[in-house]
Amino acid sequence: MCNLNTNTWYRVFLSYGHLDGFLVDRLKEQIEAITGVFVFLDINEIEFGDAFRQKIIQELSQTDELLVMLSPSSIKRSWIYAEIGAALALNKRIVGLMHGIGVEELQQNGALSLFGDRHHIFDPRTELTSYLNQLKDRSEAKAGTV
Repeated sequence: MCNLNTNTWYRVFLSYGHLDGFLVDRLKEQIEAITGVFVFLDINEIEFGDAFRQKIIQELSQTDELLVMLSPSSIKRSWIYAEIGAALALNKRIVGLMHGIGVEELQQNGALSLFGDRHHIFDPRTELTSYLNQLKDRSEAKAGTV
C-alpha cells in the first residue's frame, strides 16, 4: 500500500492480467522512475477485505491515464474491458501496450475498437522509450514544470 501523498502526481492506472505480473512490475518500475508519476496497481493498493469495486472506480476517477497491458491472457480478463469502459465514460486518456499479441488478434476479439485508432496502442519492443518520454512530458505539464 502506497503511503506517499500522490494527489498532485500524474497518475497512471495499470490494467493487466495477473499472469503478466512480472512484466507489469518491471513496467511499473520504469514508469515510476519518472519524477512525479504514480502507478496504481490493484495488487499493491487494494488489501484483503477492501471494497474492490469501489477502490477501482475511485482510482479510475482520480487517474490521469489508463495503461492497458494487452496480452493473450489479459484480453481474456473481463476486468480490463470494465476498466476501459469506465475510463472512456470518464474521458480519460487510454493507452494500450501490446505484449505477445498482434493488432490482428486485437481486431478479431474486438479490443482494438475500444482504443479508437492505432495511435493509442504501442509495442514496447520498439516504442517504450517514446511512450516514457511522452509520459514524462504529460507529468511535467500537469506539475507546471514545462
